[in-house]
Amino acid sequence: PLGLAAADLYLHDTYYIIAHFHYVVAPGTIFALFAGVYFWFPKMTGRKMNEFWGRVHFWCSLVFMNLVFMPMFTQGIKGMLRRMSDGAVNYSAARVPNAIDALPGSVMQLNGWILWAAIALGIAQIPFIINLFWSIGHGEKVGDNPWRATTLDWQTPTPPPHGNFAHEPQVVRGPYEYSAPGHAEDFTPQDEPESSAAPITPTAHHGFFMEIPYTVQNRPDTGLYNAKLGIWLFLASEVMLFGGLFSAYVLLRVGAAPGTWPHGWLNVTLGTVNTLLLALSAITTLLAWAACKVRDFGKFRIFHACTILLALSFLTIKSFEYHDKLIHYEIKLNNGKFADGHLVEKSADFDLAKKTGSVTLHGHIVDDEKELADLRSPEAQAAKHGEVTVAAADIKSMGNYGPRHNTFTAIYFTLTGLHALHILGGTLVIFYFWAFGGAMWKTDPERFTNRIEVSGLFWHFVDLVWIFLFPVLYLT
Repeated sequence: PLGLAAADLYLHDTYYIIAHFHYVVAPGTIFALFAGVYFWFPKMTGRKMNEFWGRVHFWCSLVFMNLVFMPMFTQGIKGMLRRMSDGAVNYSAARVPNAIDALPGSVMQLNGWILWAAIALGIAQIPFIINLFWSIGHGEKVGDNPWRATTLDWQTPTPPPHGNFAHEPQVVRGPYEYSAPGHAEDFTPQDEPESSAAPITPTAHHGFFMEIPYTVQNRPDTGLYNAKLGIWLFLASEVMLFGGLFSAYVLLRVGAAPGTWPHGWLNVTLGTVNTLLLALSAITTLLAWAACKVRDFGKFRIFHACTILLALSFLTIKSFEYHDKLIHYEIKLNNGKFADGHLVEKSADFDLAKKTGSVTLHGHIVDDEKELADLRSPEAQAAKHGEVTVAAADIKSMGNYGPRHNTFTAIYFTLTGLHALHILGGTLVIFYFWAFGGAMWKTDPERFTNRIEVSGLFWHFVDLVWIFLFPVLYLT
């Protein structure tokens, strides 16, 4: 009906829109995900999920999903508007006094039923979660093709080996050959040869696993081996991720009221040290790859040990910076002034809700919160700091300089936290190659060298992100 102008004029901006959109998107997506888990679980684990609890999960989810959204359709048809806390009950009465078709209050009461249905829908997922983890170790064991499917994906061993197939598949028919004449089974896999054709067997060269091409040699279409092509595509998505966050920073800063955007809140010295650490780690990563190219595994381990130590040093300094922000408090007093500083102690009986006890900071008190924004100003530099004790009874609100403090700390923790997670992830990968890479180095040194190059590209990207983060957050 929303495609018809006559109906859309009435239903536009009502709860019918909420119901229509989410009823299509949520069940259509979520039920497909659940179906995929149930379908592919045997291929991943060699076991089936429990069918009885699968049926319980499906029917409960279907019923409660409809109980969530069907009342919304009713509310929309009754004229209940979205984006208003009361569904426009008061709005419609004020605009059209004594309206004959005013929105009845009973329509709003459907929200209560919707809430309980949503809670029940959440509870209905518990059987799925239990069934999923229980079946990993205790589900019914099945063969390679429990569903009697015909497509190639079900003709692999279970679980699939490296390269998926035990031999290079040869497709001899379409993907949906069911009840085909002349075949004993009701289903005929795509790669099953005709009775007159020779069976497909693994070659002596390939053994029981299919050889994956372009792990060492470059692809003719891109000029890159597979892993290098993959990391460049992955880094392209990373550019969009960090680019979006940097754009958010720019918009937040440009939109901030004059004199409110923080300056000088971060330790430039520590930021500079971390910049040098990452710059050095970029060099050691490059030297580790170069050592692999000249077949010197010993030097590779030395250089990557340096990379790991430099990365851990970076994370240690960053954790110190985070700790400094989390013990830094701003207290708004009842008299309108602000106490700001690092937490020294809270009295044993301190309870802000009950207004008992006191808190001591090492800092100072200012008349206006704007005085705390620019710590590089002459006034801020000249301010004298000392221990300040504030009684709980005099505190209107209190909070540390964590992500919730303001938009600057929110974007600071988001950007640097995400970057730190990338550093941690890269460090774990490098450590894996450093500690356990000897096995592949002995059997396939060229492929191992390519892996070091790929991990190095990721590491250089992470270093480059910090080169942008440091001046944007610390120096401006």
